[in-house]
Amino acid sequence: DRDVTGVQTCALPISGQFLDTCWKLARDRKIPDRWLVRNQDLARLDAAMQERDPQVRLRVLKRMQEFMACYPPYWYYLARTQQALGHFSSACATYDKLICLGQGHFRKDDMLAAGLANEAMIQDFLHQSTAPDSAVKALAYSTDVWEANLMCAQVLGRNGRVVEAEDAVLRNLDVDLERVQSTAALISLYARQGKIHKLQARMSNPAIVRSMPIPTLIRAAAVLGPAQLPDAVEIGRASCRERV
Repeated sequence: DRDVTGVQTCALPISGQFLDTCWKLARDRKIPDRWLVRNQDLARLDAAMQERDPQVRLRVLKRMQEFMACYPPYWYYLARTQQALGHFSSACATYDKLICLGQGHFRKDDMLAAGLANEAMIQDFLHQSTAPDSAVKALAYSTDVWEANLMCAQVLGRNGRVVEAEDAVLRNLDVDLERVQSTAALISLYARQGKIHKLQARMSNPAIVRSMPIPTLIRAAAVLGPAQLPDAVEIGRASCRERV
């Protein structure tokens, strides 16, 4: 059940007027040309990311590298495309490039959080011991990327770091970020780890039971066993039968 297709979370910022102003300032301050991104290059990057064929998209992106070598979002989108094609080693190397280039500029950076979360998923899929550390680093960059939080929780949970995995999911639930998927992730974590009391507490809520995917509900019910099933699970079963 390891999905390494990843998550795309950052939007491509385009502002022609802003870039024109920066361009003039850069010439005045003699900033190296390779540090600069032109408006037409951003437009080309945006067009490239609309390409549905990842093989074509990868070729187009690689041709742009000389003109966007210092632009972190370029490396993010290149890594995402490599990841989508299953080029996992190349994707990890590109995510590392992104982190090296992008870190230190902002205390909070959703793009770096997403990039490291994707890298953690790849490393976990490849059974690399660095996966949980990458997940922890991803969580340090932002608290608001709900997809990254859940990805990191999966990696941490599979590597026995249950407390950190639980906290990663609760980052979403505590501030009402994507409650349905986050609750299902938390129930799955408790079921895998055999956390009976926490599982019972969550599944005593009929609304939670009704919102859970059927496979998650079945797995959790199997862990609890008939004697420990909350009444809400029976309500959930009845609701499921009605939907069917």
